[in-house]
Amino acid sequence: MNTLIIDDEWAARARLRSFLEDHPNINIMAEVDCGAKAVHLITELKPDLVFIDIMMPDMNGIEVIRRTSKQNFQIVIVSAYDEYALAAFDVEATDYLLKPIRPERLDKTLKRLLNRHTESSVAISKKIQIDYPLECELPIRHGAAVILVSFHQIAYIEKFVGYTKVHLNHQGKDYHKLDSLLSDTPLQQYLQRLPKDQFTQTHRGYVVNNAHIVGYRTQERKYYILLREFSGTLIPISRSHRAEIKLRWPAM
Repeated sequence: MNTLIIDDEWAARARLRSFLEDHPNINIMAEVDCGAKAVHLITELKPDLVFIDIMMPDMNGIEVIRRTSKQNFQIVIVSAYDEYALAAFDVEATDYLLKPIRPERLDKTLKRLLNRHTESSVAISKKIQIDYPLECELPIRHGAAVILVSFHQIAYIEKFVGYTKVHLNHQGKDYHKLDSLLSDTPLQQYLQRLPKDQFTQTHRGYVVNNAHIVGYRTQERKYYILLREFSGTLIPISRSHRAEIKLRWPAM
């Protein structure tokens, strides 16, 4: 994959370059230290893959991506700051790596990128047009890190005062070695990113993965969702969502 590295810090570029040079499928075309040069080279060289920093003196990485949006390339954001993760995925970045980059985390990213690149090349060679969806992952700011959680690894999301708790299912727990993730990102912001055909808001403080909904029950004149894998957990259903729930799932 023809690749550009865009970062105003020489040390950061050198570290990333040293890791990428170990991968035979990656061809580093050029390195760029500012946004204006980046826009020019992306347009001229037409790379397959761009690693780009967010904070640069003349133009930030998000603006570079927006100005070159007509070009067809995969994007990996590389930043020392985690607060730009959601903005990065709004511009359809494939991944978001926090500095300093860890080789094992980069390897995981490259494996996914190369698989996607191969699939795309096969489709083009067969003259088949495929519209690839956005990555089925939610970037969750957990402490000092941004963790990418696949939609199917989420059981439900719960709102608290000042923070949000993402509860993982068995698969998510095994993969991330965590039962749940705490984040200061508001529930409504996550709700905007979650696919509406896979997740249902049952209450202003709860969003549930449809695959985990078994049904609903009433208890003391209140309605609750019953969850697969969470037998002792009752998710409240507000009056505004009650009719939808009763139509889609059985009473238990």
